[in-house]
Amino acid sequence: MRLILFREGVLYAYIIIASIPGVVTLSTSPQPGLSSVADITRSELHEWRASTFSTERWSALQTATSISLRCKPEDLGILHKIEAQIGSPQPRKSRQRTTGKRANRAALEVLGRTYRDFICEEVAPEIAAVFESTSVDGARCTGVAFQAMPALRVVTPSINAAGRRHRDSDYGHQPAQINYWLPLSRACGSNTLHVEGLKKNDMTVGTPLEGDFGAMHRFHGNDLFHFTLPNDTEYTRVSLDFRVVPGPLYDNDYPGSRNKVNGKQAFFLGGYYAWADCSDDGVWTVRQDGTGVLRGNQAK
Repeated sequence: MRLILFREGVLYAYIIIASIPGVVTLSTSPQPGLSSVADITRSELHEWRASTFSTERWSALQTATSISLRCKPEDLGILHKIEAQIGSPQPRKSRQRTTGKRANRAALEVLGRTYRDFICEEVAPEIAAVFESTSVDGARCTGVAFQAMPALRVVTPSINAAGRRHRDSDYGHQPAQINYWLPLSRACGSNTLHVEGLKKNDMTVGTPLEGDFGAMHRFHGNDLFHFTLPNDTEYTRVSLDFRVVPGPLYDNDYPGSRNKVNGKQAFFLGGYYAWADCSDDGVWTVRQDGTGVLRGNQAK
């Protein structure tokens, strides 16, 4: 199958995910004390949280992306100017960056490996800690489903918005899914993502997610409308985003994400999702049984 990795405005790219036989089917029955997804809607997980991470520890997220986009990390914010200098007024709309002659597969592999480490060290422990602190009857979270590769967004200055207003539920994503959003370059004003409902006193106001590399935003994109504006700033916004589901609430065959014509599941382990487990001593690792290994760049 083909999984969209990069999609925003004029920049598209794809990676091929190999079909992996024998994907482990995980039990998605709620743990004791969790009768339904509704129990988690009261959780802090559904609250907007802006935090930071070490840019030194996770520099490869930015460096690998910049190599893929053929610029220096510090020049991501002026990518549109670099593209114009080489004869392309905007980032090209082809797959060449990842699967053709322009692909830098080594950089993409570094990005994937660093991303999985980031999930295990930064994201999964946070998800589990918040889940357990708000669960009933001491329910635990020792597994997390996460988007197998992050989406890379490139939003250049333009008179057109890069995407339409939507919720992730509009595309069949399951309700317990949480969004993470990380800028790799300056995100501000009209070049960034806007999310409605982050300010509880007015659910219709779109709040801009702002920051630079090292900032991280968490929000419930399944339920909250989010959108972009025409980028009238002087900066290209480059960012990564991905989705995570606490293990006890994950459904590997969520009815809402089945194809309405043929019934095939769009979001499942070994495809859209990978899985991370927590050991008894608190160390998170990505499964190596086919549900957590990125093999797409080697597949033909």
